[in-house]
Amino acid sequence: MKIYKSYKLKNILNIVIFCISLSILLIFSKDNFENVKKSVSIFISSIIPSLFPFIFFTEFILNTDILGTIQKTCGRFLSRFFNISEKSSPAVITGFLCGFPMGAKTVSKLYEDGEISKYEADRLLLFINNCNPAFILSTIGIGIFHNIYIGLLLAISHYISSILIGIFIRKKQPSTIIHKKVQNLNSFNKNNKSRNENLFEIIKRCIKNTFITLSMILGFMIIFNLLFCILNNILKFMNISNTTSSIISGLFEVTGGANNVVNSVLDIKTKIIITSFLLGFSGMCIISQIYSCISKYKFSFNKLVISKFIHGILSMIITYIVLTYTNLIDYETICVYNDIDNYERVNYISNIKISYLISTFLIIVFLFIYYVIRKKVAYKNIGHKKEGG
Repeated sequence: MKIYKSYKLKNILNIVIFCISLSILLIFSKDNFENVKKSVSIFISSIIPSLFPFIFFTEFILNTDILGTIQKTCGRFLSRFFNISEKSSPAVITGFLCGFPMGAKTVSKLYEDGEISKYEADRLLLFINNCNPAFILSTIGIGIFHNIYIGLLLAISHYISSILIGIFIRKKQPSTIIHKKVQNLNSFNKNNKSRNENLFEIIKRCIKNTFITLSMILGFMIIFNLLFCILNNILKFMNISNTTSSIISGLFEVTGGANNVVNSVLDIKTKIIITSFLLGFSGMCIISQIYSCISKYKFSFNKLVISKFIHGILSMIITYIVLTYTNLIDYETICVYNDIDNYERVNYISNIKISYLISTFLIIVFLFIYYVIRKKVAYKNIGHKKEGG
């Protein structure tokens, strides 16, 4: 009887939640429409130009034998610096250079292939999930603050704080014999697979995976912006100031939140410091994107949120110290756009100039590297066959 009552109560609760959610969507339908429209506009003008080359780059190295080359060239240094295994080096590189969610995706790939243990994967996730450098410099620095030096300052504080977290948690767990055997078996299978694949098949798969990742990012952006839209209406009803709601918006989605903070009545120094925290924390939207790449392996969501909060605090402290004790930023010459149309126009132009150039350069360089590596492998195989014959 108790089980029946609890089951009935659960059904009633689900129906109530459904009715409330549907009512909210209908009541705020106009605001929701404008919010989704704004999210899509920012995504097209900012996110795609900033992230596409880096997501494609990550997909490319994950699907080729370049991964092994990176481990050989950078693995020893990163292994000693962060006290991690050399197999973890691709995750560190993609996490710092390509940004989220590609750092987490690389960790997921390495763990799935048996290259790293779950303990090490869990530790990597605490410090490699960083912002894309092009996103900070172009979208935040040039597009929102209209000042490349502010973008540079935010990038420096962002990466220094991430490196500090990586150093603070330096603790290495030795690999077991079974884990090493799995590594060797997976490396052998991966090399055989990469040799049999055509270059254009790999590029086609990388492009497909890139757009799947971008569509996931857009979906999370829309969902969390809709959630904040509803919350913002509640805050207005409670007479909460626009400045407070701007900061709260950044806890949901960092791009729109940074834009709202810059358009608030705060002084420029406070705006930069708060934006630094928001970039470090990254917002629940990006944290959800990161966790969606690793959730099937049951990594800790709470640890991820706490690490991102600490990242935000450290970034904010570093930014405050630099702004207080140096003359890096000339406040009198800073121009900040308060109009969303100007923001989108400048943001779009800056991203086209910077990110597409980076995109073209990276694609050409890494296609060339891949071609050279494949040629070397082919020559070695021919040499071995001759020796064997």
